[in-house]
Amino acid sequence: MSNPSWKRLAHAAALRAERALDAARRRLPARPTDLHIHPYIGHGNAESVVLRGRVLADPPPDPDAPDGHAVRRAWRTFRRFASRELPGVELTVSLDGDRVTVVTDQEGYYEARLPATPGGVRRFGTASSAGHSVEVEAVVPDAATGSVLVVSDIDDTVLETGAQRAWDVARATIFGTYRTRTPVPAMAEFYRGLVRGPDGEMENTTFYVSSSPWNLYDFLATFLEFRGLPHGPLFLRDLGIDKSRFIASGHATHKRAAIDEILTMHAAHRALLVGDTGQRDPEIYAEVAREQPERIAAIYLRDVAGAERDAEVNEIGRELAGIGVPLVRSRSAVAFAEHALTLGLIAPDDAAAVARAVEAAPN
Repeated sequence: MSNPSWKRLAHAAALRAERALDAARRRLPARPTDLHIHPYIGHGNAESVVLRGRVLADPPPDPDAPDGHAVRRAWRTFRRFASRELPGVELTVSLDGDRVTVVTDQEGYYEARLPATPGGVRRFGTASSAGHSVEVEAVVPDAATGSVLVVSDIDDTVLETGAQRAWDVARATIFGTYRTRTPVPAMAEFYRGLVRGPDGEMENTTFYVSSSPWNLYDFLATFLEFRGLPHGPLFLRDLGIDKSRFIASGHATHKRAAIDEILTMHAAHRALLVGDTGQRDPEIYAEVAREQPERIAAIYLRDVAGAERDAEVNEIGRELAGIGVPLVRSRSAVAFAEHALTLGLIAPDDAAAVARAVEAAPN
């Protein structure tokens, strides 16, 4: 039997198993107190806002619980991935006095779109169901002329994962906590400078686009805050099995869709695309730049791969230079800050702070 046939059979079996497990979980008795609304940071423009989240029967693991033994940390990670989603839950989502009713899908996700009131960069509302209510938040970028959107990868861009080594990634994910995971040196200082802008008074927005699963949302959001990285929406992906593939959305498909949504929603802004050379960021970003070169201020790629990959990325950089989109590949945030300074995206003091942070970082 051919490999494709084996893959089809394995996929079909996995899909049946996942659906059977989901059905068994839903038959478990649920009390009103078992409903937990997990809102994700939304985003929008002067006309509309999109708010997403998920409804689960389990609260997220407490990120501030004592780290404890490795077994306890592994159990905490297991709980994140063994979430018990609640489909068919009716929610009322409100923002700026407007409200909409939505129903969660088969994986417990909801999406609400509401009109937005112009002005301000952070908006707050509520999501409620069955007597439960939580605060929701949306980031509405300021429309100041010349401002940029920072669209950033997470793994090996701001968070060290060693994504080229599968076991290192698995071990860090299973046993790590937001306190123990290592940030990429000086990227927090670099991003904070980009958010402030060249005059130190702008409020540019950072969007985090990652192939990590939504199950890690709370962990990643806490890590970003703990390490001083700018507040902003996260675009993660669903790792559930759908009718056509093991993972509901592929790495490139997910990232491209998220970037397209950001650029479409915030059409008045250019974007700075930041990632790494380890996976497909160079190709995904280049595809976006070819289609909309006027929207991309620059592409910054942290160098985490070998010489063969470097040559591939350099070739992409030469091509993009021909359409006016600079690509900078470097192991250090200093090169990114220096280039951003030439583009007028960051203040000299902030660029200097990046250099000091790199010098102070442990080797």
